[in-house]
Amino acid sequence: MFRFKFLTLLLVFSHPLFAELTKENQNFVLKITVTGFIIVLLALTVVYFFVLTINAIIRLAFEYSKSRAERKTAEEENREKTEGKGAIPEEMATAIMTAVYLFRRQNLEEEKAKLTFERWAKPYSPWSSKIYGLRQPIVTIKRAGK
Repeated sequence: MFRFKFLTLLLVFSHPLFAELTKENQNFVLKITVTGFIIVLLALTVVYFFVLTINAIIRLAFEYSKSRAERKTAEEENREKTEGKGAIPEEMATAIMTAVYLFRRQNLEEEKAKLTFERWAKPYSPWSSKIYGLRQPIVTIKRAGK
């Protein structure tokens, strides 16, 4: 099939009429080729600038949201400093931590002293039964007369 197409193209291109047609239409073919190249280059340029602008828009949106979040955290910190809410004096924090430590230590000592043991009965399972051990011989039944 390929040989047939190749031979057909070879015959068409080698024909003297084809040579005359290409000489007559050489300017037209050249114009179409240049126009096609220009259209393709323009389309690629448009796509390139489109991707650049989308990238810039995404970057600006990300930076805007990041700076907005930083401004919110800075405003909240300033508000906490001015209002004094959420700030615990160091002496009070130390007293609370000491009380929690002593309370936990006391509870842990009591828990260490209390040890309880409970027995859990294993539920019966035919898989764990010792009746069906692997070392028992296989029983075969022979019928009489055979």
